[in-house]
Amino acid sequence: MELHRLGMLEPSAFRGDNKFLDQRKPRPDPGVRRNFRDVLYRGREIAESGLKVNSDDATLLYALSNSFALEGNYDFMIDRAYFAALRHANRANGFSRELRKKHPDFVDAYLIAGVHQYVLGSLPFPVKVLIAFGGMRGDKKKGEAWVAKVAQEGKIARHEARTLLALLLRREKKPLEAAAILSGLMDDFPRNYVIQLELGSMYLDAGKKEQALATFRDVEKKHHENAPGFERLTGRALGALQRKIETLEAELKQAKGEA
Repeated sequence: MELHRLGMLEPSAFRGDNKFLDQRKPRPDPGVRRNFRDVLYRGREIAESGLKVNSDDATLLYALSNSFALEGNYDFMIDRAYFAALRHANRANGFSRELRKKHPDFVDAYLIAGVHQYVLGSLPFPVKVLIAFGGMRGDKKKGEAWVAKVAQEGKIARHEARTLLALLLRREKKPLEAAAILSGLMDDFPRNYVIQLELGSMYLDAGKKEQALATFRDVEKKHHENAPGFERLTGRALGALQRKIETLEAELKQAKGEA
């Protein structure tokens, strides 16, 4: 909710829209930050107490891994505290590694490990050299494969893995593969307008302008009809969407005229 309020969950289709980008984003809510961390800390206390009784408990190891991963995400995306984010990511990966070692069939444990591998493997070479001295190494291909494994076989984090896999595929310039995953996510989460806007972005990246236009028009239509979830489309996002539709309509009309 905080990321959405800050405008940090907007789709990639709007990133070149100057009017959209010029809007000043609100500052993070310190109360939300405090409550978020308090919940994480209370959860860790419960998990750590349970592990003193049974150090092999898969659920508690998984909970701790996710807790540190969530804090790392907050550090990185909202606080922009990158060293803290790396520290928490390493803690998350450590619990994930322990969980995979003790319970190799716990497929969902591979998600955090996969993201960790992918992120470290994607860093610029000089940074890789520096972090290697600290014993941190990554592998992009292994990371993507592990995320895909959870997307296909996971029980707890399958939807999260599918979302992350779509983002990785977009980053690797495989928009149609990402679009296939997003289409499946739309079936499962029909009220999530961000997924449909991102689907339109993937069609656009793949050069499928007519499919992108149809997807964007459908979002606009659902918003005007107050379809569940789509009424939450912000005014600035709606303006960017309408500008995107106008641009695509003009480009397609011009292409037909030239043909």
